[in-house]
Amino acid sequence: MRKIEAARPGIHGDGGTLFLRVRDGGSRQFVQIVSIDGKRVERGLGGYPRVSLREARELAFDNRRAIRRGRNPFENRPKRRRAASSAPTFADALAATLEIQRQSFTAAKTAADWQASMDTYAMPVLGGMAVDAVATADVEAVLKPIWHEKHNTAAKLKQRIHAVFKWAVAHGHRESNPVDAVVPSSARCGRTASTARRFPTPRCRKPSPRCGTPGAVRFRRSSPLSSPS
Repeated sequence: MRKIEAARPGIHGDGGTLFLRVRDGGSRQFVQIVSIDGKRVERGLGGYPRVSLREARELAFDNRRAIRRGRNPFENRPKRRRAASSAPTFADALAATLEIQRQSFTAAKTAADWQASMDTYAMPVLGGMAVDAVATADVEAVLKPIWHEKHNTAAKLKQRIHAVFKWAVAHGHRESNPVDAVVPSSARCGRTASTARRFPTPRCRKPSPRCGTPGAVRFRRSSPLSSPS
């Protein structure tokens, strides 16, 4: 960790496909650079220290495994003909969405909460991306690091990101919402959607009518990390 904090501006390799990009202003972001179908693909995995080195390695490992199995973990981008004007960035779409949402907010604090959660978790990964370039994997990179420790925050954040892309779809900037393929925020204690990308679900240590399952519920990781990159 000290090496990360002491790293100078530039891009630094962790081995394999994982890199740390340090900007002149001091911000640090994990990125993964891979080759898919002979093309160089770069994807942000989240800013440090919000995303730890261990979490970045896990994400990079999962993505590499998907590529080895013939799947593009960064796909789910809509392919459509668009006008010459470029799609707005996520940051611009968020600003437009907030203007609309303010009409339904019952307290001024709600808008501040929206902006604060987006600035803390979503903007480091999605802020500068065009809304039509964001894939489900990018949304996962925002949610996965906090899905266990801050599940309620992650659930609210997922709903807010969904609202931003709902605005983008409604205004013709993309054809589908990338958040739809992420496990529903209401899915807890093993209740998941069969067609959704699955985050590990929180454990239920005691019987809960919400889970409908007596006793503890166990879950398995898709596979243990043997040699994270």
